[in-house]
Amino acid sequence: MPCPRFSVLTLFISLISFNLFAADTPPNKRPVVGLVLSGGGAKGLAHLGVIKVLEEMKIPVDIIVGTSAGASVGGVYAMGMPLSEIEERFHTMDWNLGLQDEGSRSNASFRRKQDDYDFASDLVLGVGAEGVKFRKGLIQGQQLMLILTELTEQAEHVESFDQFPIRYRAVGSDIETGEAVAIDKGSLALAFRASMSVPGAFPPVEYEGHLLVDGGMTANLPVDLARELGAEVIIAVDISSLLLKGDDVNSITGVIEQMGNLLTRKNVETQIKTLNKQDILLVPDLEGAGAGEFERTDEIVEMGATAARDQALALKRLSVSEEEWLAYQLKRKTVLKPSQFIDRIELINKSSIAGEFISSRISQPEKTMLDRAQLKKDIDDIYGLGYFELVTYEIVNKSGQNVLVIKAIEKSWGPDYLRFGLNFEENFSDSTRFNLAIYYDQTAINSLGAEWQSSLQIGSHSLIQTEFYQPLSYLSQYFVALGGGIEQEDVNVYVDGDKIAEWQITTAQAIFSVGREFGNNAEFRLMTEIGNATAQLEVGSINPRREDVDIGSMIALFTYDSLDNLFLPHEGSLTQWSWNRSTKDLAASYDYDRVSGTWGGAFSYERYTLIGRISATAVINDKQNTSDVATLGGLFKLSSYGRGEIVGKDSALAGLIVYREYGGPFIPYMLGFSYEVGNAWSSLNSGATEDLLDSSTVFVGSDTPLGPVIFAASYGDSEHSAVYLTIGYNLFNIY
Repeated sequence: MPCPRFSVLTLFISLISFNLFAADTPPNKRPVVGLVLSGGGAKGLAHLGVIKVLEEMKIPVDIIVGTSAGASVGGVYAMGMPLSEIEERFHTMDWNLGLQDEGSRSNASFRRKQDDYDFASDLVLGVGAEGVKFRKGLIQGQQLMLILTELTEQAEHVESFDQFPIRYRAVGSDIETGEAVAIDKGSLALAFRASMSVPGAFPPVEYEGHLLVDGGMTANLPVDLARELGAEVIIAVDISSLLLKGDDVNSITGVIEQMGNLLTRKNVETQIKTLNKQDILLVPDLEGAGAGEFERTDEIVEMGATAARDQALALKRLSVSEEEWLAYQLKRKTVLKPSQFIDRIELINKSSIAGEFISSRISQPEKTMLDRAQLKKDIDDIYGLGYFELVTYEIVNKSGQNVLVIKAIEKSWGPDYLRFGLNFEENFSDSTRFNLAIYYDQTAINSLGAEWQSSLQIGSHSLIQTEFYQPLSYLSQYFVALGGGIEQEDVNVYVDGDKIAEWQITTAQAIFSVGREFGNNAEFRLMTEIGNATAQLEVGSINPRREDVDIGSMIALFTYDSLDNLFLPHEGSLTQWSWNRSTKDLAASYDYDRVSGTWGGAFSYERYTLIGRISATAVINDKQNTSDVATLGGLFKLSSYGRGEIVGKDSALAGLIVYREYGGPFIPYMLGFSYEVGNAWSSLNSGATEDLLDSSTVFVGSDTPLGPVIFAASYGDSEHSAVYLTIGYNLFNIY
């Protein structure tokens, strides 16, 4: 029988040995936690709710791997942005702007703005020696890249995503091989952009020899990548959609949605099967939340938080002590924001445009602090020239210097384009107008940005025109232009509201212009115009049945245009003043002067817009009383009267439009009311208020791929009313 004293001694020695051994052994190390975030458009905002709960429960994350929306949410968190700031940025972000390229029309160059008056259709094709060329995506991603660059400015200078407080990877799909590609370095904004490039909607992104599209095509829930990076416990958040059933697929939109689901669902389920018992799968209940419903930010975030709270027991074992959590938070906060001092500027010019043409528009000086707001404006101005597919910037560290790198990529379907236009007007009474147009634009002909535009239009107003436009400097301020053409238009003649005749007016002219642009909004031109006009009576019994007039004019024209949109304007104004001197010194048939002025402005509050418009034209110094005439009538030009029904040498018109906008961003529509008042006289001096005519109009309209469509009903008095259906006319090119 062992001695009790020996047993006690043995036990004592054993306890001492155990304590000594324990003192030399590190405490249990917490597992490496990997957070895997799937893609799903606006539903990706649910990831913010999950992260919010992880922070509430003091659960550190060591690795983040994300696809598409998951890549964006995970990336900004991994780089160290506070969760509260991420929520605020995502809540206030203009998501609709990210789905556009052009941004506001007010940023376009003046010349591109003028194109809007010629054709309202969005149908544009590239053309070259190899034939017709198509763009790589419906959206090129210009505005999206600017938004993402601003969102990720904290990550500038970081070469590897392993340098983030939390190791990070974004996932894209190689469109050539069909393989998933882990994006681990370079521009974080570009990583986001690549991971969310839905094929057909956005063009592929070049990265390390790969052409990348949406990562959801190959790895929408990249669990295996997180394990490769060393994750021992996976928290996977699946926001992808399940396959639709039955009647849900019996529509075009349903079929398109199902195709997307088929491409992603299989790889998601494959990854879910790799999860083991210590991993945690969160599937937020996103019933009713759509991939494009970014306006529901708060609601979708809460859906993600609810899913995480429902798994609180499983997650709790990953919680750490207050001390460990504070150390983790300190690690996230110690990331230094890069210096905003710019040592030098580097232009990567992937276009046939001269580098000086681009760099002359960058106002950021070297050896100064970065003015990000001004740089964005400069980038918008360069893109607004219409020559480039993308104009982006990033700040990189090269040999210890902060280098502002600006990249300009020429349109892959340019620089020559075919544009198409369609306009149609039916007043369901005595006038139907239909025109089909094609425009051939040759841009960037030389280093100064010369352009040659030609157009052919057939229909009620047939024409063939051409103009060669040559800037005289890289900044395109001064220019010369030479053009001409032949046009033929049918003009109705009315008496007491009844159509009694129809003239066919044929004009041939050549025009030489010199001018100057003032920024993006204004232009002044001096023009010399020579040619001939013939009026031939087609319907009616007016004598003489034909008249020929020689044209010889000096014209001064000033235009200011800051409207953000011609069909659905929200802000800006349009002003145009002209003086036309017809003189026999230039072989004109008659001597006279005509002065004209137009102003229109838009003012918006929330989704309501008010448009005010005024125009007038008058003839002076017309001793022979043989000058041309002014006409009113037609939609928004005294709508209850037929087009051209009101005739006089001088005219004046004022109008007020108010409308409410609905829908958007792809096919917005509106409901509105217009009131117009005016008339035409032999002289403005002889006009009187009792002579004024007015019209009240209600209308609905929508901006479609074929151009604006408007349906309107107008009333003037018991004898004058009209109903209109128009296609391809904007509120301002009608005016």
